[in-house]
Amino acid sequence: MSKNPGLTVLAGPTAVGKGTVSTYIRDNYPEVWLSVSATTRPPRPGEVDGVHYYFKSAEEFDELIEKGELLEWAVVHGRNRYGTLRSTVDAAIDEGLSVLLEIISRVHAKSRRPSLMPGSCSWPRRAGRKWFAG
Repeated sequence: MSKNPGLTVLAGPTAVGKGTVSTYIRDNYPEVWLSVSATTRPPRPGEVDGVHYYFKSAEEFDELIEKGELLEWAVVHGRNRYGTLRSTVDAAIDEGLSVLLEIISRVHAKSRRPSLMPGSCSWPRRAGRKWFAG
């Protein structure tokens, strides 16, 4: 159990090294739980639903969006959608774990400032829980 359970977001463009950083964190800080994303892409050989990703049909993903069950979601490479399930993050924090999210962002060519991929982010304050300090 973490002394200060909460949510940490690791954001960066694809192939920037987020996986390397999160692997280091998980290997050295076992109280940190890496969120498992939902995706509309089909599983690759060896991937297990609920372990590597939560594999969803386009219709199931649409329903998650409509019901507000995703903390964030994005279209990646113009095809598949990826998102963070609110229920799994809530459950991990309720168990006293610190949660790490790997979020894909992009850099605007003109400004070089990162922004989230097209999609939606919903980081609401919940009764008794702040997703972000401030």
